[in-house]
Amino acid sequence: MNDIVEALHFLKRNYDLKHCVLLGHSAGATLAIQVFHQFRREIMAMVLFNGIYDLVALVDEYPEYNKFVSAAFGDLDSSDWETASPTHIMLHTDVKPQHLHELVILAHSLEDELLSMQQSDLFQRVLNKVWGEEIQRKLIHGKHDDSPASRELQDISTEAIEFVSCKLLT
Repeated sequence: MNDIVEALHFLKRNYDLKHCVLLGHSAGATLAIQVFHQFRREIMAMVLFNGIYDLVALVDEYPEYNKFVSAAFGDLDSSDWETASPTHIMLHTDVKPQHLHELVILAHSLEDELLSMQQSDLFQRVLNKVWGEEIQRKLIHGKHDDSPASRELQDISTEAIEFVSCKLLT
Protein backbone atom coordinates (compact mmCIF):
# COMPACT_ATOMS: atom_id res chain seq x y z
CA MET A 1 0.00 0.00 0.00
CA ASN A 2 2.86 2.38 0.74
CA ASP A 3 3.94 2.18 -2.91
CA ILE A 4 0.53 3.39 -4.05
CA VAL A 5 0.43 6.20 -1.49
CA GLU A 6 3.92 7.30 -2.53
CA ALA A 7 2.98 7.19 -6.21
CA LEU A 8 -0.13 9.32 -5.65
CA HIS A 9 1.88 11.81 -3.57
CA PHE A 10 4.45 11.93 -6.38
CA LEU A 11 1.72 12.72 -8.90
CA LYS A 12 0.29 15.42 -6.63
CA ARG A 13 3.70 17.02 -6.12
CA ASN A 14 5.09 16.79 -9.61
CA TYR A 15 2.04 16.88 -11.86
CA ASP A 16 -0.48 18.82 -9.80
CA LEU A 17 -2.81 15.82 -9.56
CA LYS A 18 -6.28 17.16 -8.82
CA HIS A 19 -8.74 14.76 -10.41
CA CYS A 20 -8.29 11.08 -11.12
CA VAL A 21 -10.07 7.81 -11.67
CA LEU A 22 -8.62 5.03 -9.55
CA LEU A 23 -8.77 1.49 -10.96
CA GLY A 24 -8.12 -1.60 -8.89
CA HIS A 25 -8.04 -5.28 -9.86
CA SER A 26 -8.14 -8.15 -7.35
CA ALA A 27 -5.96 -7.14 -4.39
CA GLY A 28 -5.54 -3.80 -6.17
CA ALA A 29 -9.24 -3.15 -5.51
CA THR A 30 -8.55 -3.73 -1.81
CA LEU A 31 -5.65 -1.28 -1.98
CA ALA A 32 -7.74 1.30 -3.84
CA ILE A 33 -10.26 1.39 -0.99
CA GLN A 34 -7.48 1.45 1.61
CA VAL A 35 -5.80 4.53 0.07
CA PHE A 36 -8.97 6.35 -0.95
CA HIS A 37 -9.33 8.08 2.41
CA GLN A 38 -5.99 9.86 2.02
CA PHE A 39 -6.87 11.13 -1.45
CA ARG A 40 -10.59 11.93 -1.26
CA ARG A 41 -10.27 15.25 -3.05
CA GLU A 42 -8.25 13.84 -5.92
CA ILE A 43 -10.09 10.56 -6.55
CA MET A 44 -13.30 11.43 -8.34
CA ALA A 45 -14.30 7.90 -9.34
CA MET A 46 -13.25 4.31 -8.80
CA VAL A 47 -13.50 1.26 -11.04
CA LEU A 48 -13.01 -1.89 -9.00
CA PHE A 49 -12.95 -5.24 -10.76
CA ASN A 50 -12.67 -8.86 -9.68
CA GLY A 51 -11.87 -7.43 -6.27
CA ILE A 52 -11.14 -8.78 -2.82
CA TYR A 53 -13.36 -6.85 -0.41
CA ASP A 54 -13.59 -9.04 2.70
CA LEU A 55 -10.57 -11.11 3.76
CA VAL A 56 -12.42 -13.24 6.32
CA ALA A 57 -15.17 -14.12 3.81
CA LEU A 58 -12.50 -14.81 1.18
CA VAL A 59 -10.75 -17.42 3.32
CA ASP A 60 -14.09 -18.86 4.46
CA GLU A 61 -14.95 -19.47 0.80
CA TYR A 62 -11.41 -20.44 -0.28
CA PRO A 63 -9.53 -22.00 2.68
CA GLU A 64 -6.48 -22.52 0.46
CA TYR A 65 -6.06 -18.71 0.33
CA ASN A 66 -5.30 -18.64 4.06
CA LYS A 67 -1.56 -18.88 3.39
CA PHE A 68 -1.23 -15.72 1.30
CA VAL A 69 -3.68 -13.72 3.42
CA SER A 70 -1.83 -14.76 6.60
CA ALA A 71 1.48 -13.79 5.02
CA ALA A 72 0.15 -10.31 4.30
CA PHE A 73 -2.02 -9.66 7.38
CA GLY A 74 -1.03 -12.12 10.10
CA ASP A 75 -2.92 -15.11 11.48
CA LEU A 76 -6.70 -15.43 11.26
CA ASP A 77 -7.22 -14.48 14.89
CA SER A 78 -5.68 -11.10 14.10
CA SER A 79 -8.12 -8.20 13.86
CA ASP A 80 -5.93 -6.92 11.02
CA TRP A 81 -7.90 -9.04 8.54
CA GLU A 82 -11.13 -7.28 9.36
CA THR A 83 -9.55 -3.83 9.64
CA ALA A 84 -7.87 -4.16 6.22
CA SER A 85 -11.05 -5.34 4.50
CA PRO A 86 -12.88 -2.76 2.36
CA THR A 87 -16.21 -3.95 3.80
CA HIS A 88 -15.03 -2.95 7.28
CA ILE A 89 -13.41 0.27 6.06
CA MET A 90 -16.60 1.46 4.38
CA LEU A 91 -18.80 0.57 7.34
CA HIS A 92 -16.54 2.37 9.83
CA THR A 93 -15.58 5.60 8.09
CA ASP A 94 -17.36 8.79 7.21
CA VAL A 95 -16.86 8.44 3.45
CA LYS A 96 -19.99 9.46 1.61
CA PRO A 97 -20.83 9.17 -2.09
CA GLN A 98 -20.27 12.89 -2.63
CA HIS A 99 -16.60 12.30 -1.82
CA LEU A 100 -16.48 10.30 -5.05
CA HIS A 101 -18.83 12.54 -6.97
CA GLU A 102 -21.16 9.54 -6.81
CA LEU A 103 -19.30 7.15 -9.10
CA VAL A 104 -18.10 3.73 -8.07
CA ILE A 105 -18.25 0.93 -10.61
CA LEU A 106 -17.96 -2.67 -9.43
CA ALA A 107 -17.14 -5.05 -12.26
CA HIS A 108 -16.76 -8.79 -12.02
CA SER A 109 -16.28 -11.57 -14.53
CA LEU A 110 -18.55 -14.58 -14.39
CA GLU A 111 -15.60 -16.53 -15.78
CA ASP A 112 -13.25 -15.54 -12.95
CA GLU A 113 -11.73 -18.83 -11.80
CA LEU A 114 -10.11 -17.36 -8.66
CA LEU A 115 -12.96 -15.34 -7.14
CA SER A 116 -16.67 -16.00 -7.18
CA MET A 117 -19.20 -13.19 -7.32
CA GLN A 118 -19.50 -13.43 -3.52
CA GLN A 119 -16.85 -10.75 -2.91
CA SER A 120 -18.50 -8.23 -5.25
CA ASP A 121 -21.98 -9.10 -3.97
CA LEU A 122 -20.89 -8.59 -0.38
CA PHE A 123 -19.18 -5.27 -1.11
CA GLN A 124 -22.16 -4.00 -3.09
CA ARG A 125 -24.45 -4.78 -0.14
CA VAL A 126 -22.12 -2.83 2.16
CA LEU A 127 -21.94 0.15 -0.21
CA ASN A 128 -25.71 0.14 -0.70
CA LYS A 129 -26.16 0.10 3.08
CA VAL A 130 -23.76 2.99 3.56
CA TRP A 131 -24.61 5.06 0.47
CA GLY A 132 -27.86 3.86 -1.05
CA GLU A 133 -28.20 2.94 -4.72
CA GLU A 134 -25.34 4.94 -6.26
CA ILE A 135 -23.22 1.90 -7.12
CA GLN A 136 -23.00 0.70 -10.71
CA ARG A 137 -22.48 -3.00 -11.28
CA LYS A 138 -21.03 -4.36 -14.52
CA LEU A 139 -20.48 -7.91 -15.69
CA ILE A 140 -17.34 -8.49 -17.70
CA HIS A 141 -15.83 -11.57 -19.32
CA GLY A 142 -12.56 -13.39 -19.08
CA LYS A 143 -10.50 -15.26 -16.56
CA HIS A 144 -9.23 -13.46 -13.48
CA ASP A 145 -5.91 -12.34 -14.93
CA ASP A 146 -7.24 -11.73 -18.45
CA SER A 147 -10.05 -9.32 -17.61
CA PRO A 148 -7.80 -6.27 -16.89
CA ALA A 149 -6.82 -6.22 -20.58
CA SER A 150 -10.36 -6.79 -21.86
CA ARG A 151 -12.14 -4.41 -24.21
CA GLU A 152 -15.05 -4.37 -21.75
CA LEU A 153 -12.88 -3.02 -18.98
CA GLN A 154 -11.41 -0.43 -21.33
CA ASP A 155 -14.95 0.71 -22.12
CA ILE A 156 -15.88 0.86 -18.42
CA SER A 157 -12.74 2.86 -17.66
CA THR A 158 -13.54 5.25 -20.50
CA GLU A 159 -17.04 5.65 -19.08
CA ALA A 160 -15.57 6.64 -15.70
CA ILE A 161 -13.14 9.10 -17.29
CA GLU A 162 -15.95 10.67 -19.33
CA PHE A 163 -18.07 10.94 -16.18
CA VAL A 164 -15.27 12.83 -14.42
CA SER A 165 -14.70 15.04 -17.47
CA CYS A 166 -18.38 15.97 -17.55
CA LYS A 167 -18.36 16.74 -13.81
CA LEU A 168 -15.38 19.05 -14.28
CA LEU A 169 -17.06 20.89 -17.15
CA THR A 170 -20.29 21.57 -15.25
